[in-house]
Amino acid sequence: MRQLRILLFAPILFFSICPIDSNGQDEIVPLPLDKINRDSLNKIILGKEKQRDYKALGDIYGGIYNYFLYSKFRDSALIYIKKAAENFYKNGDSSRYYFVQLQSADLYNDARNYHLSEYAYKKALNYFQRTKNHLLQGHALGGLSYIYGLQGDTAKLIEYLTLSEEVNILARDTFNAVTNNDTRAQILINKNHLDSAIKIVENNLWLLRHVKKFGNGDHIKIFWTGLQLNLLADCYYRKKKYLLAIKYLKEAEQFNAQTSEKDDQNIFRYRLLINSYIKTSQQDSAIKYAEAFFEQTKKTLFILNPQHISEMIAKYESEKKQKQIDLLQQEARIQELRLSDQKKLNIAIASVLLLLIIIAFIVIRNIRLKKQVAVTLEKHKGEQQKFKALEVERSRISAELHDDIGGELSAIRLLSEMAQMNKTQDAQKQLEKISASSSDLVQKMNEIVWALNVNNDTLQSLISYVHRYAVRCLDDVGIECKFTQPETIPKYEVDGAVRRNIFLMVKEALNNVVKHAHATCVFINIAVNQQLEITINDNGKGIDEENLTANPGNGLLTMQKRAKDLNGTMQINNQKGTTI
Repeated sequence: MRQLRILLFAPILFFSICPIDSNGQDEIVPLPLDKINRDSLNKIILGKEKQRDYKALGDIYGGIYNYFLYSKFRDSALIYIKKAAENFYKNGDSSRYYFVQLQSADLYNDARNYHLSEYAYKKALNYFQRTKNHLLQGHALGGLSYIYGLQGDTAKLIEYLTLSEEVNILARDTFNAVTNNDTRAQILINKNHLDSAIKIVENNLWLLRHVKKFGNGDHIKIFWTGLQLNLLADCYYRKKKYLLAIKYLKEAEQFNAQTSEKDDQNIFRYRLLINSYIKTSQQDSAIKYAEAFFEQTKKTLFILNPQHISEMIAKYESEKKQKQIDLLQQEARIQELRLSDQKKLNIAIASVLLLLIIIAFIVIRNIRLKKQVAVTLEKHKGEQQKFKALEVERSRISAELHDDIGGELSAIRLLSEMAQMNKTQDAQKQLEKISASSSDLVQKMNEIVWALNVNNDTLQSLISYVHRYAVRCLDDVGIECKFTQPETIPKYEVDGAVRRNIFLMVKEALNNVVKHAHATCVFINIAVNQQLEITINDNGKGIDEENLTANPGNGLLTMQKRAKDLNGTMQINNQKGTTI
């Protein structure tokens, strides 16, 4: 079981750090930081940040990440891959952003941060499923199966491994197929299903020998070939077929140089060879590989050598003491400088404080002056607006008095003169006209007074005034008036000009009913929601639509203009009477 765990760890870990084939998208090229000027690179980065050139920044940080990924400073790769992802996201490059997410997940695996790794794998998997990138789907699913395997969740390990295998049927990627088969074979070995495991491993070896491209280079192909030979030898060793095990281990031995960075694999191979030679009574060969085995592990044993550790501790303590002495000397020099410069420092502080007080006084004074000026300007502006509004109101009143009352007074004077000159029956008619004009004049005066009274600047006052006028106007000519309004009227403020325009529109509509409609009943409905809606409907003969289109008349044109001035609309419906 221990042998299986050692062998299982290495191939999946190598899978997680291998370069990912991006399935045709632009390659993120490593930057040769050991060959370029770092200051120049920093200037370029600052320039791109000012220009907000997120694509270039993503490429730069991606290149730095790829450089550190294969260096001894691998931990730095995680810092720059995050910056690359951030800039690809800002640039709207979804393909590269999620590709980098997939690589981030691999790095989180190395750091044993399985929570973040799982999150990044699933985030990338969701995108590659939407874009139907089966190759990278397979990589994400394989990564998830690896995480669950390390956490001992066998059910999820097999679940995601199966999904990865299914996706890889569509992707037709040999690398994913070999890694998935490798995991599947080791699961079978763990269950002692050795014959099934041997078939899978032999299939992997056939694929590796016949495929033209595997991963991102021949070194990956060589590594996996040696790995599968080790695994096949382990199967035969477990079946007690030691000669076959020796055969495949010797075949794998030729790849020692290419897999030297994976000492645990070579150590495992030597140990299995030693045990196989012992089982077949080949003592000399066993001793030979025992020497190689111990040579291979010498570095690790040296690191754990107590004498070596003691020397390192002594050296560390010596350096520590020397640093303390240097620090004390520096502090003494600093103290001397502090004492000699204390007076200068006090003078400088006092000068700065005085300067700050002066600046604060000037700033506060300027703020107060600005506030005073702003208040004065605001007051002056308000007075100007009031004066302007008063001038507008005066002009409007003057125009109305001239147009309405002036005209009526002229008519009354003319009729009076005609009545004095004509003392026949026509005089009576002239007097009746004078009376009617006087009544109209009184009504118009009332309307002007009502519009000017600020106490009437409410929606309630407007509706009440319209109601009273409609009832009086229609009753005088024998037309029934049915008036409806909301039970509760909102307390909206309506200024005099608006009230007068609305009232004059209603007045014009009612006058048209009285003069032209031959109606017996008028329905008036007032509704208030977010806007005021007045509907006037009569049961008269209606309006001649052809004549209405050809010659709408000044009254209707005036009503439409008033509605437009109030940001409203007026509609006429000519069915079963007239509705406005």
